[in-house]
Amino acid sequence: MTALAPGPADRLLCAISHPDASDVLRLADGGEDVTWSAATYVGTRFDARLTNDEERQMPRAEFRFANVGRVLSDWLNQTGGGMGGQIALTAIDAADAVRWSVTLDVLGSILSDDGVRVQLGYDLLLGRPAVTERYDPDTAPGLF
Repeated sequence: MTALAPGPADRLLCAISHPDASDVLRLADGGEDVTWSAATYVGTRFDARLTNDEERQMPRAEFRFANVGRVLSDWLNQTGGGMGGQIALTAIDAADAVRWSVTLDVLGSILSDDGVRVQLGYDLLLGRPAVTERYDPDTAPGLF
């Protein structure tokens, strides 16, 4: 699997939203703040890693954020760990054009002294069967 990676001149932006949060948390990879699309992204370090790539399992990823002070920890406290929120990751080039963008659901988070680890994936709704009862030889043997 090829991971989406920013090019050498690209900036990686992260917007974290949640229904219980009053504001969207915006972070930019690197040490300096970035203004893009009329919004300011706070400069911090973060890293994304795929945690599995197994057949018949929902894709998962993990984000690791450097400890950005009270901004991220307050947001996590306000949203109960962030579960039910979404992270939109966008790579922009030097001309502020979007190179790629992906949005994943927040499945959980762990706050420690050195930063925050956030587990990402898709809502478990995608893994559920489309119908509640299926007619097959096990559930309706008289039809087969």
